[in-house]
Amino acid sequence: MNINYYLKIMASIKIRMNMSRKNKEKQYPLVLQVLHRRCKREIYTPYRLYEEELNVEKEMLRVGRRNKKRPVYLREAQEFVSRLKEVVFDICKKLEAEKGNYTVEDILVAYKSYNDYNNLFIFAEYLSSLLEKEGKYGTSNNYKRAVKAFAGFINDPTFTFNRLTPQLLERYRSYLQRRGNKINTIWFYLYQLRVIYRKAVSVNIIHFHTDPFSGVDMRREKTAKRAIPANRLRLVTSDLSQGNKTVNLARDLFMFSFYTRGMAFVDMCYLKKENIKGDTLFYRRKKTTQLLEMKIESELQELIDKYADPSSPFLLPMLRENDSYKSYRNMQRKLNKGIQKVGEIIGFTFPLTFYVARHSWATMARDEGVSISVISTCLGHASEKTTLIYLGQINQEILDEANSLVLQSWKDDKKDKNNGLLSHKRAKGKTTLCS
Repeated sequence: MNINYYLKIMASIKIRMNMSRKNKEKQYPLVLQVLHRRCKREIYTPYRLYEEELNVEKEMLRVGRRNKKRPVYLREAQEFVSRLKEVVFDICKKLEAEKGNYTVEDILVAYKSYNDYNNLFIFAEYLSSLLEKEGKYGTSNNYKRAVKAFAGFINDPTFTFNRLTPQLLERYRSYLQRRGNKINTIWFYLYQLRVIYRKAVSVNIIHFHTDPFSGVDMRREKTAKRAIPANRLRLVTSDLSQGNKTVNLARDLFMFSFYTRGMAFVDMCYLKKENIKGDTLFYRRKKTTQLLEMKIESELQELIDKYADPSSPFLLPMLRENDSYKSYRNMQRKLNKGIQKVGEIIGFTFPLTFYVARHSWATMARDEGVSISVISTCLGHASEKTTLIYLGQINQEILDEANSLVLQSWKDDKKDKNNGLLSHKRAKGKTTLCS
């Protein structure tokens, strides 16, 4: 049976605006109207529309004003209310099967129990589902991790946004510390929670609020930016003689990243043959969607040839059997262990990660005299400020050499000036040097 049949025998569920509640901007609340057995109720959404932005007959939102941000807002509102309509429809089906005889109030009670977006956990789940539809699995996973940690602390699935206070968040911070979480992990959980809260504010789920995160300690430690010099990098390329496919693949991917100006692990995983045109490799960064391209040097070509597979569209072997997000995450964990093992074999005193390749390329480029602006462009950064975070500390010999050059330049300049002044005074018959 289709949805129209069910709506005839159950409730009438329609997308509407509440025309009796106009705000100062002449906008009306977008609601879901539920009519059953001559009783009508409205479920409010966080969105407000201008009168011309809803086609009542088709129950479709449309752009009625020239505003660059408005189409995005209306698209989000349409997705929200369409999903809400499906949820209420599912509730009606369930009530029909369980009770047969139910009221509008039964529908609202059931909805309130499971779909109240004032509930932090329900709203976070909604955000995560939207992100996954957009293919943003990493951000969705970040939300889920943060919410799971908070759920362990609060132990109340009915927790609503209005119960968040600075005092509660400080107790949460103390709880994470007692649990043994490090400063940056605590920052991560608080930061993601704050993002979710501000999303709720932005879509008017929270109407009147004082920011509960204001004044909360959001410290994070600066992580050591590891960069290895050329002589240490050559150790990575050496024959590890382990016979371990994962370790050898991890080593090759590390060098692949270095040869491609520090390509991120996720971008390497999803590279396809179509990303190569002639002797040029180009790709769009997953993180920023920025398009980057580079000439394929001989070292990079060797690795491309090594892992070539005519039967697969992928350039590298990580996702050839399964390119789902779950498969990607499993491969990421597996190869992260592999590259750490490479570092252990070589004898590095710090954990080797794929990001070391990125930091090393940036630092070597800087030490070779490449300008920060060029390095920033090569890395695909939006600003030079981000690039400076990537650069390792300058080698002390380079610092000493720079100081020596400056002092020598100063001496030479002083000498030239003095010689000029001396010649001038001699021309007047004076032999003393005036400084």
